[in-house]
Amino acid sequence: MPKKDYWNGNDAAHRRIMYKGAGYSDEDIRNKLHIGVANTFTDASPATAHLRMLAGALHGELSLRQ
Repeated sequence: MPKKDYWNGNDAAHRRIMYKGAGYSDEDIRNKLHIGVANTFTDASPATAHLRMLAGALHGELSLRQ
């Protein structure tokens, strides 16, 4: 699917509404990069304790670049 079609039209309404519900503008949705970070941190395992810190640092760094 071409990039211009991903956010436009009736077939993309469900994509746009999730971002608009989170406070993003139409310009943000259509013109800014979308970066997702998967984080498997859980309190149930000490092996993932460092992931919360890493995800927080990454989130802060990405927020500074907007």
